[in-house]
Amino acid sequence: MSKEIELLSEDKLKHYKKGDYSGSHKGMRYYLHSRLNSEEEEERILELWIWQEPYGFAAVPEEEKERFEFPFTEEGLAAAEEKLNERYESDREKYEKRSRLSTEFM
Repeated sequence: MSKEIELLSEDKLKHYKKGDYSGSHKGMRYYLHSRLNSEEEEERILELWIWQEPYGFAAVPEEEKERFEFPFTEEGLAAAEEKLNERYESDREKYEKRSRLSTEFM
């Protein structure tokens, strides 16, 4: 599988500990966030949400977003990036169609 989407590369986990990251790719939007695990307050986790364009995170109903959870490690971040690419590849046609529709209205 080709790797079309890459998450931040320098000081990866340092960035995600301090802030969130959002982006889009050809009709697919995503949001990556780290938070303390509610079960064990000292352990952080990464949360990844994926949904279709054109709307931002807050405007999309929860049932239209896919949510994934990963450990807050380099491996967890790599797994999040892999999941992002996997979801894009599996629904490429749907996302690209949405991308074309979004640009027609601009």
